[in-house]
Amino acid sequence: MWPSSLKARLTIVILLSSAIPLLLIGIISSYAIDNVESNVRDGVISTLKQVRIDTEKTLEMLDFASRQFVTINGTVGGGLRELFEAERNNTYFEFFRETNKVRERFTLVGFTNPNVGVMFYHMPDQDKIMFENRTIGTDFQPDRMPMLTDRKVYQNFGPHPTVSQGQDALVLSIYREVEQIDSKPVYIYIETHLDLLKELFRRDKYGVDTIHILTDAAGQVMYSDDRERYPTGSLQPRFLKEAASDDHYDFYYEKSRQGWQVIAGVHKAGFNQAKTGWTIRYALVGIFTLAVSLLLGWAIWRTVYRPLIQFSREIKAMGTNIHHELSDQDRMAEFNVLFVQFDQMRRQVLELFLEVERKERRKQELEVEKLLVQINPHFLHNTLNTIQWLARMQGNDDIDKLVSVFTRVLHYNLGKEGGIVKIKEEVQALEDYVSLQRIRYDYEFDVRIIVTAETLEVPIPRFVLQPLVENALYHGLRDEGGMIEVHIRHSRNDMVEVTVRDNGAGMSEETKARLLLPDTGERRKSGLGIGLRFVDRMMKMHYGEAFGLQVESELGEGTTMRLRIPTGEGKLEQPQGGEQHD
Repeated sequence: MWPSSLKARLTIVILLSSAIPLLLIGIISSYAIDNVESNVRDGVISTLKQVRIDTEKTLEMLDFASRQFVTINGTVGGGLRELFEAERNNTYFEFFRETNKVRERFTLVGFTNPNVGVMFYHMPDQDKIMFENRTIGTDFQPDRMPMLTDRKVYQNFGPHPTVSQGQDALVLSIYREVEQIDSKPVYIYIETHLDLLKELFRRDKYGVDTIHILTDAAGQVMYSDDRERYPTGSLQPRFLKEAASDDHYDFYYEKSRQGWQVIAGVHKAGFNQAKTGWTIRYALVGIFTLAVSLLLGWAIWRTVYRPLIQFSREIKAMGTNIHHELSDQDRMAEFNVLFVQFDQMRRQVLELFLEVERKERRKQELEVEKLLVQINPHFLHNTLNTIQWLARMQGNDDIDKLVSVFTRVLHYNLGKEGGIVKIKEEVQALEDYVSLQRIRYDYEFDVRIIVTAETLEVPIPRFVLQPLVENALYHGLRDEGGMIEVHIRHSRNDMVEVTVRDNGAGMSEETKARLLLPDTGERRKSGLGIGLRFVDRMMKMHYGEAFGLQVESELGEGTTMRLRIPTGEGKLEQPQGGEQHD
């Protein structure tokens, strides 16, 4: 069960934070060691394979070098037959020339095969060595050399000590019959360079302590780095079965096409000792780490616990008194930040309380204003209806008509329905507005409203036509002959285009720039105060920034204002129902 105290939790968390990485490191390290061991095995196998390939290439090199002395189509490769004939005929010039040819042949073979060491001809019947390129020891007996392979036409010996006098390096060699002279065989003997075998069987190329063992096809040891356990010349049947290991080595095998095999023995003690040493070191590090973790847990608990107690006291003080100021004490930087943020939160809560109080008072004021707004339209409508009935009773038709039109305009403008109407409703309200303006102004002006039938049911924001006509009246129609044309028709791309054009005095660029600014009191005197800025904002709000009010005007040329209303994608929803009248 998870403890409730901070001290116990910190102890557990710190122990876990130390133990889990240690455990993971141990698992990863163990896996890494196993992986390294596997990689080492793969590396040993790969390196051993390369040793076998290099050994085969060395034997092939000896074979190639020796074949350059073999009789081909009746001609001795090294010119040995001609040499013997010159010797029998006592033709010293010919003998000297053929001798030079043979030596040139030896020189050429040695030059083209840099890994070749000692070379000479051998006549076993006469125990005679000829044309040796190095000083040879007195005891050359090929039948006593360790035979690696017997290929009938030649034999490979070795590894064995070089026949070069004064040297004890191990070499590989080939012994091949190259000619029969006077029914007596002549052999060529070639061995490898003195350092070649040492390079082939170099032990440090494996990266681990490794020995080499070379056996022939019968399992006889031809070469061994551990002569105490596997002496040269001993027969080892275990290698024929490719035994995996013994008490000291893990063995890896590479067998050649000729039957001999090269074996790598990796010391077990190296791996086991490394694993044991790693385990001991890991255990010591683990114990030390856990002890340090416990000490750190206690120190952290002491460091954190005291500021927490103080923080708890401050919270309780703020809970009882929101105006409580934090005590000024030295704390850790992190706790200082926490205290400062908590104090900021306290101040914000205090401000929110004050804001809620202000909003509550404002809400009450708005409720009163809303009640007054709801009362005023009813009072106005009732008063106008009374005036209209008095005019009818007294037979004053002009006042009756004026009040009737004004009542409709007022009802439309002060209606409580939504902000979306049909074009036909907006046009009807515009006609009533124009009728009022004709009565108001003492000069005649012509307002022509041309609406195509298919646009009458299109939804449109309320109060977008009246401000356009109001602006045309306000910005300078002539006293006589003034005309305003309102065209509403379908255009291309699923659009309804509304155009309001007048033949007034026009406007300057400066005046045009002021049109979309907030309405002034002076401008509101000419109508109900619904300005062009309102039209522009309504269009952009409902349709987007690209559908604002467009104004074209030049001084003396009149003014044209355009609206584009989408009827396809992005159109407004149809208004539900009609106007409600009180």
